[in-house]
Amino acid sequence: MSMKNISRLLRSAGVIVAVTAAAFLGGAQDGSAATPEPLMMSYVPGNSGSWDIFVGIEKGMFAKEGFAPQRVILQNAIESAQLMVTGAVNMAVAQSAALLTAISHGAQDIKIIAAPENRIDWYLSARPDIKTAKDLKGKLVGSAQLQAADSWLTEDWIDSQGLTKKEWGIIAIGTSGAKFAALQRGSIAAAILYQPVGFLAEARGFTTLYHFADGKPMPPLLYAVNQKWAAEKKHGIRLSHALVEAHHWLIDPANKAEAMAILKKYNKQNDAITEKSYEYFIGKRKLMNDDAAVDIAGLDNEIAVMAKHGGLPPGITKLSPNQYMLPKALGGLYH
Repeated sequence: MSMKNISRLLRSAGVIVAVTAAAFLGGAQDGSAATPEPLMMSYVPGNSGSWDIFVGIEKGMFAKEGFAPQRVILQNAIESAQLMVTGAVNMAVAQSAALLTAISHGAQDIKIIAAPENRIDWYLSARPDIKTAKDLKGKLVGSAQLQAADSWLTEDWIDSQGLTKKEWGIIAIGTSGAKFAALQRGSIAAAILYQPVGFLAEARGFTTLYHFADGKPMPPLLYAVNQKWAAEKKHGIRLSHALVEAHHWLIDPANKAEAMAILKKYNKQNDAITEKSYEYFIGKRKLMNDDAAVDIAGLDNEIAVMAKHGGLPPGITKLSPNQYMLPKALGGLYH
């Protein structure tokens, strides 16, 4: 499938992206820190799952490898994947399913380089009057996008609680901030909230119906690059070095106070919510990876969910790591 058709496939989920390609052209030819190259990244600055990126920016891990990190604004994972397909970013941060959909439909140059988490940090949050999944009968659940893991896993969990898909509905809204706003207004009965918005909702009295971390392990986010870009000037190896160093710094207990201060700078939450994030991602629950490496077994769980819900091309039920992982020789991080 051509890049044009893959981009159309991603847009079919309800997202249209407009970017200026000139924003990322150029950069140093030698990749030196003295003349850093722009590193265009698509990520949501408020999501705790990208904590390693925030650390890499603030502590100079990217700069050490000769990169000048810059962010491209996005609203959801499908949009991030489309940015990767069109070549508008050097590294895309997106839900696993969005990237694997593009890859499985022919975007062979897109490869996964790393993953920040081993397990999913999302909450299924509901209005205070909603106490169980069955209370969602005849009501709407807000999601970031429909053809992605958050919607599919929510459908599977609600089904396991005795409520069929015909008895409730799901609607694509956008970021967790937009979903929480709709939940507070009463426009929807529940929402799939990424952190720290799920923690915030719980602190304000909203019901947490389900912790997605209690399900099968799978990486909620993947970091993707173009393989040709990764091979040039050792981009992939340099980027993986920065990510690994960021993870090692982040999980060191000696850096807790500074790590929390960095997260607060990006997600603008109070001390209590930030402490909750630390315990969930790094402390007791420990969702954050030690080494930024993709857990292939967990990704197999994700691929099985995709196959079940029609997220793979007809006739395909599995993907092998060599189809989607950046080779280790180019910087791919996986085990």
